[in-house]
Amino acid sequence: MYSAQIFREDFLDAGKLAKEVLVQLDQTETTGFPADSGASLFSEAAFLQAGTGEGMKAGAEVAAERAVISAAAAETGELPAAVTEKAAIPAAATEMGRMSGTPTVRRKSRADEKERKRRQNLRYNLTRMRKTLQKCSRIMLAYRREQEAQENPGIGSGMERQNVSGRSPNSRGGNSFRRTYFKRTSVEELFTQLVNLAAQTEEVLSDMREGEHRKLLLNFYFQITDFLNISDLLDENYVIYSAVTRQDRFLVRLFCVNPAQNLQNCLNRGISAVFLSATLLPVRYYMSLLSSRTDNYAVAIPSPFDRNNRLLLIGQDVSTLYTRRTAGEYEKIADYIYAAASARRGNYLAFFPSYQMLQNVSEIFSEKYPEEQTAVQEPYMEEKQREEFLRMFQSAPQEGTGRIGFCVMGGIFSEGIDLTGERLIGAIIVGTGIPQIGEERELLKNYYDRKNGSGFDYAYRIPGMNKVLQSAGRVIRTARDRGVILLLDSRFDMQENRKLFPADWREDVRLCSLSNVKDSLQGFWQADKEKQNESDESGAYQQGICLPSDSDGRHGGN
Repeated sequence: MYSAQIFREDFLDAGKLAKEVLVQLDQTETTGFPADSGASLFSEAAFLQAGTGEGMKAGAEVAAERAVISAAAAETGELPAAVTEKAAIPAAATEMGRMSGTPTVRRKSRADEKERKRRQNLRYNLTRMRKTLQKCSRIMLAYRREQEAQENPGIGSGMERQNVSGRSPNSRGGNSFRRTYFKRTSVEELFTQLVNLAAQTEEVLSDMREGEHRKLLLNFYFQITDFLNISDLLDENYVIYSAVTRQDRFLVRLFCVNPAQNLQNCLNRGISAVFLSATLLPVRYYMSLLSSRTDNYAVAIPSPFDRNNRLLLIGQDVSTLYTRRTAGEYEKIADYIYAAASARRGNYLAFFPSYQMLQNVSEIFSEKYPEEQTAVQEPYMEEKQREEFLRMFQSAPQEGTGRIGFCVMGGIFSEGIDLTGERLIGAIIVGTGIPQIGEERELLKNYYDRKNGSGFDYAYRIPGMNKVLQSAGRVIRTARDRGVILLLDSRFDMQENRKLFPADWREDVRLCSLSNVKDSLQGFWQADKEKQNESDESGAYQQGICLPSDSDGRHGGN
């Protein structure tokens, strides 16, 4: 949001497109027909269309005679004597055309003149646009060469920029960053040429007819204007940098590291605004990102659900640290999942920080516990696949049975779905949800380190905890729901993470280990069963049916 980028290769592609259109214009103006029509301005077909009435009739006769003469000449190698007589026919046809009042050359109609001007304007503007595209490409090429020079010691430059090296390939995530920071003054030349290019492209589009070329150029135009619109917002809340992608494409990006001021400009258009979510925690973090004002206030509303209906545990003898991601650790996670599922049979969702870990653990789980029914989220699932996955959890399982879904935190199944009652009775959350190290995560970290000394929290820890809270929120959706939340990572017990918990979590959370987790879970479910027997519950909960909101306090947040 409020960021934009442009690739050098986009200018090269647009230049090729403009050249293709110019070539088509040349072919059309030379022949009078599109390049693929097979006709020529000077062909017989064009000649026959030059006149009307008697003149056209005579012209048709001439064409027929020429065909006969050409055939005879091909057989004998000599021109028939009649050629001399027929040579007078074109002149006669011309004269007949004049006598009939019909010109032999078609007069330019108003539509013809309009089309001629359109082509003339299109050619002129395309030529201008190509020159500007070449300038933009050269500027971007100079930026790339400068970045490559920065990466090679001993090669200097007078440009106002700073090369930033990322972590080595042996560091967490295996990323090796290639990027260069810019000051606004260093890219003014590019912005100036882009303003010219946008105006020229708009002129070209106004003269182009509908078709694939116009569609492609229109997309390019939107990309330019988006980049220029963001460039008007540049201030201390932006970082300008260049980078080389894995596909060897070179880009310049305007990256918004702090959206507060831009959002505040939008909020100023109204009288007031209310931001509502069950996961706006920690509230001061979101207040600093959603608005630049310091006089905003927040209201924390306690959960309306009975805290005794939920068990919250931290598995303190397991971790998803990169240094501990081994087959043995994955097997321990699989054992935790099985312990939860076997303590009470039912439907559970297990959430993982990445597809890779999900795949590793699910394979070990299926191999070790083949009798368990599982469903695994796949990358880029289509709508039909999503529906099939959720269909497994749309009804309460039969007594003594259950299903386990393996999902990714922050994915399509970790928010926005309601599986009430017996349709979901537990969530196992593997890891603290910290995102992988990336270029822009590091930019955020550096920015907030300078601003408030909380770079790691803003870039990694808080976004990760937000995904944890979203995933855990799948369990308790109504006042009648009961369920367990199992946090599998010893880091959840660290003070830095505990302080990000909701207030009721901090009070209710308990520690466990693989050796006693099943006992803790069975104790919770036994106590819940006894409480259920003492109360007069309706059959709605057993069938997984949601009652109206005024009767069961249905939770409306995500």
